[in-house]
Amino acid sequence: MELVWVPYKRIHEKARPPEYSTEWAHCYDFFTVESGVLAANTTTKVRTGLELAIPFGWGIILYNRSGLASKKGLVIRSSRVIDSDYRDEVLVPIHNDSDEDYYYECGDRICQGKTEHTIKSIFEERDELGVTDRKGGFGSTGK
Repeated sequence: MELVWVPYKRIHEKARPPEYSTEWAHCYDFFTVESGVLAANTTTKVRTGLELAIPFGWGIILYNRSGLASKKGLVIRSSRVIDSDYRDEVLVPIHNDSDEDYYYECGDRICQGKTEHTIKSIFEERDELGVTDRKGGFGSTGK
């Protein structure tokens, strides 16, 4: 198991650092610093009260909490990547995909994150790319 030190700064008195729920959890949880409502069928930016100093060569990807997504319809609205040069509060764009308002309390777990290596890609133009059997995309491999 590889460890990465991620310095953080609390910019809200109730902010808590991300925590792993279990010893072998793959992702860590982020917590809210405010109470509020996620109105039905709307998107809200939920505050964590934290700024992070992610080491260069790393990034953090935010994911839905499976229980909130499957039971309550709360999902991260867009892919949320936190780059190592970002130095502002971590905000989580949560969309309430249900027809009912969802009330959250300060200290609730709102999403989970995973620290990943940054791998740079070099794009090279070619006249030919090679042939495979795959064509069409969007379900081309079946159900």
